Amino acid sequence: MISCNINSTQHQETIIKNQQVRGYIFFILFLITLSFISFSDYEKPAFFVTLLIAAVLLCIYPLYVRRYYYNHYKKSANENFKNKAEKEGNVSINDDYILLWDETGETKVYNSNLEGINEVNDYLYLKLKTGESIIFPKNKIENFDALQERLNALAEKYNLIQTKDLDWKWR
Repeated sequence: MISCNINSTQHQETIIKNQQVRGYIFFILFLITLSFISFSDYEKPAFFVTLLIAAVLLCIYPLYVRRYYYNHYKKSANENFKNKAEKEGNVSINDDYILLWDETGETKVYNSNLEGINEVNDYLYLKLKTGESIIFPKNKIENFDALQERLNALAEKYNLIQTKDLDWKWR
């Protein structure tokens, strides 16, 4: 048996990118409008000050957005997984399915529903076709090499997409 935490995640990368693009566009349009208003009053110092402020804000805005989304997802994860986090569970990987169980119950995931395996520095994600993932924290697994060998065999058998990004950091 392999001891690990069992959680699920939703992949929403396209939604995040669309929100960021909309935010940038709105922000730029706001600054352009503000600069034209100050220019229309024929006050050149106000126009240049507005442009300077706009340039500074355009440099700071990406940092703000990054911090905003980091805090948003951290809060969301804490709320959604507060009753699941740090609970020890068990995993059994068979030829046809993966069985997950803990004190609250058990789940059977058929291997035909697997989509890919993603590995980052501290976690290994087993992605399902539904968009959810089973998260394996590397430091909590008793025999990580055995898990990795078994998942590699599944990847070959079911043609799963494997990605390894050991330098991944939240940006």
